[in-house]
Amino acid sequence: KTRRQHDANKLLQLERNVMDPRRARLMFFDAAKSYEIVFPSNDERERFYETGSSIRPAIRVYAPSLTKPDTAVDGGSTTTTIDGTKENAVVQKVPNPFKKTGELLDRELQGRCKINSSKVQDEPVSVWCGTFNMCGSPPPRDSSSLESWLPKGKYDLYAVGTQECSYQKEEGEWFAFVQEYLGKDYLTLASMQLWDITVIVLCRKKCLLKITNVEGSTKATL
Repeated sequence: KTRRQHDANKLLQLERNVMDPRRARLMFFDAAKSYEIVFPSNDERERFYETGSSIRPAIRVYAPSLTKPDTAVDGGSTTTTIDGTKENAVVQKVPNPFKKTGELLDRELQGRCKINSSKVQDEPVSVWCGTFNMCGSPPPRDSSSLESWLPKGKYDLYAVGTQECSYQKEEGEWFAFVQEYLGKDYLTLASMQLWDITVIVLCRKKCLLKITNVEGSTKATL
């Protein structure tokens, strides 16, 4: 029974659970909390994951046969509408995932969606990674002096680490500084701190919907 519905273009994150091969997590822009879904099998989860990912507006699917011939091969895409409504709906016989007897059941495939098809399998992503030993001092008041070390707006992803970041009077003070420095075109993906060691990862807004399963861990050393 369906309790709540969300449009595909409202899907913010779709993540596989790394511990349970049958679980997935969904987050929507218009939902106050995420949804945890348990599928009958890993095959069912993978089918849902691939289908759900392909209809997200920011995702391009490798499908040369659906891509217009004049679309650039360097990453251009064609938006294709797949109409499975009314007489275009399809019914398939599939194994019942809840039973191991080989029993078949009818699965109706219906609805309308749009996908962005492309002739290329990969998209280039630029990454900047660096670390800063702050020696307990605050960052420079004139943030433009960081430009030679941390070039602003030139990369899709930034991973900025620090050591001896003990100047902070409030938690997250350095993270806020980096976010403000890079500007409103970037969002914080994740941040971590262990004593005076920190790391923050930011991405361009246009890349956010293409990123899933962000993980991190800390380990103290002797």
